[in-house]
Amino acid sequence: MNNPAGSKKNIYLLTEERYLKPKVINNYTNNIIQEDEILIKALQYHGISAERRIWSETKTDWQKANYLMFRTTWDYFERFNEFQNWLNQIENTVPTINSIKTVKWNLDKKYLLELSKKGVRISESELLNVGAKVNLRTLLKEKKWEKAIIKPCVSGAARETYVVNNQNSDQLSSHVSELLKNEAFLFQKFEERVLTKGEVSLMYFGGKFTHAILKMAKAGDFRVQDDFGGSLHEYTANKNEINFGENVLSVLDVIPDYARVDILWNEENDPVLSELELIEPELWFRFNPDSAMVFARLLKNKYF
Repeated sequence: MNNPAGSKKNIYLLTEERYLKPKVINNYTNNIIQEDEILIKALQYHGISAERRIWSETKTDWQKANYLMFRTTWDYFERFNEFQNWLNQIENTVPTINSIKTVKWNLDKKYLLELSKKGVRISESELLNVGAKVNLRTLLKEKKWEKAIIKPCVSGAARETYVVNNQNSDQLSSHVSELLKNEAFLFQKFEERVLTKGEVSLMYFGGKFTHAILKMAKAGDFRVQDDFGGSLHEYTANKNEINFGENVLSVLDVIPDYARVDILWNEENDPVLSELELIEPELWFRFNPDSAMVFARLLKNKYF
């Protein structure tokens, strides 16, 4: 435990400048504030104080907190080198939730390929390394896929993420080849069922499932994020889906304090891992406030 008996019990919840005191108040920013308020109240109930801090604020004395928790640091992939340097600076200064080791591993979507080797079902995938020149039409033909998804290995909010087909493959090839000069990409089979079944996010705290959310893309789009008009729905996960998420977490070296397991369905209607979110996932406490209490109790028992 990091906290000596009788001393402070506090956590800094990490955010970014846009969300500490939003200049624009809308449903999006209100949800961010509401989510953190739910968690702060749950932590307070368990005797832990919490306050929101900007991760990139250079004047902050991080050692005044017992722990730092990643919450809405959603600009990190736009400032990746800066974020990595900051992680290195604080690594031996103050512990984080989840750990820095876990965060660094989860930053790069190549972790999906690692998990696949450990038996986790993912969409068929191929890594396109930095410097590669690609012909996406040829790749589609080799894979015998009608469609594919191509996305950066370090990304969020569907940045530079595209559906590839024979109609746009030539145009995208030149664009992606240019991007490949500086970053790696994943080329994955497009799971058609995302258009009808959406994507489900399963929330786990200390490896234990609490609740799930269904994300649906708007008509004519494949991106389920609300940034692109996607919608959120309450969802009752079945035993097979919950077990799938637990199995994903079971192959990790350490069970994370919080995790979001995002799943799609393949042609056989089996769940496949879309993303394993261990850094700064939205956890949708507002759909299940009890889950924040579960999380806060876990942190109290484990760290305080």
